[in-house]
Amino acid sequence: MNKPENRKSRSRLKALVKKIIAQLEFYFSEPNLRRDSVLRRLSGSSGTAPVPIAFILKCNRLKQITQDFNLVRRAAFVKGSKF
Repeated sequence: MNKPENRKSRSRLKALVKKIIAQLEFYFSEPNLRRDSVLRRLSGSSGTAPVPIAFILKCNRLKQITQDFNLVRRAAFVKGSKF
């Protein structure tokens, strides 16, 4: 792969990770947790209990973005994400 294609690929990957982070931040936002009883139960009363990535991958909006377990895991651990 030549350098311009490699940069394009990295750029697409970064954009995809940003979309995943935005969706995860929405899922774990206070307004959403008030409405989503299943996610609220899984994340515990303080909202800090770990939720299995396999569960999150079943959510429809995230399914539309990706079904790549490792990519979602990577996005979940990006420094500076709010969840």
